[in-house]
Amino acid sequence: MPIRGCLIDLDGTIYSAGTLIEGAVAAIEQLRAAGYQLLFLTNTDSQLPETLAAKLQARQIPIQAHEIMNPLQAIATYLADTDPNLYILAPQIVKTWLEQQYPPKPEEPVSHVVLGHCGDVDGYASLNLAFRHLLQGAEFLVSQPGRNYLSNTGLNLDTGAFAALLEYASQIQPTILGKPTKTFFEQAMQALNLSADEVVVVGDDLTTDIVGAANSGMASVWLRTGKGQDQTLTPSMAQPTWILESIAELPALLAEVNN
Repeated sequence: MPIRGCLIDLDGTIYSAGTLIEGAVAAIEQLRAAGYQLLFLTNTDSQLPETLAAKLQARQIPIQAHEIMNPLQAIATYLADTDPNLYILAPQIVKTWLEQQYPPKPEEPVSHVVLGHCGDVDGYASLNLAFRHLLQGAEFLVSQPGRNYLSNTGLNLDTGAFAALLEYASQIQPTILGKPTKTFFEQAMQALNLSADEVVVVGDDLTTDIVGAANSGMASVWLRTGKGQDQTLTPSMAQPTWILESIAELPALLAEVNN
């Protein structure tokens, strides 16, 4: 069956450490002109899709908010059939967005500790309170498991590092809702209304993009940009279907595959 849709990573694939990857915008335009359905998957959990899309468009990257899926949407979907009382460790914009959907209930016990990007978290006291809520029976939801991420200032602690701290202290295993979970990739596939054999996952990270594709039965393209410059593919790892130097080569690959 021909490939009809692409689930494309952002950081490390379209841009890396704040710099646009050469040929990325042209590749997006070529894929659209060829009729592929595109959805951009990111573990960025510090911003809502609307904010992220606005920043991309300001840099002339033609991606709209409805074309972006991140773990914050996955968290909201996970909570949709519940009546939760949340304790949220995340940037204020994320906290406000979640609380608009699930208003706080100060008189009730916390049902879920939601851990997102911790760059703005107010230190020990906030983490310790999350720890106590977990001990009192709250479910532990984590947006994504990244250990670190690269910015234009260097490597930074990512959400998974704080999740590991709270898991170690509480001995409670979190439910992770972003890449590389099968649930996240299946939600993305359903958003395109395509089957697994009609979709290819494109990204720079063997541990999230390629593992997620393998777990979900999708073909994958590993790019040697972003984290792909430093990672080493070994026989014991999930194997990408194809390897490219950058996303600039993707339209030609798919044209060849679908011929």
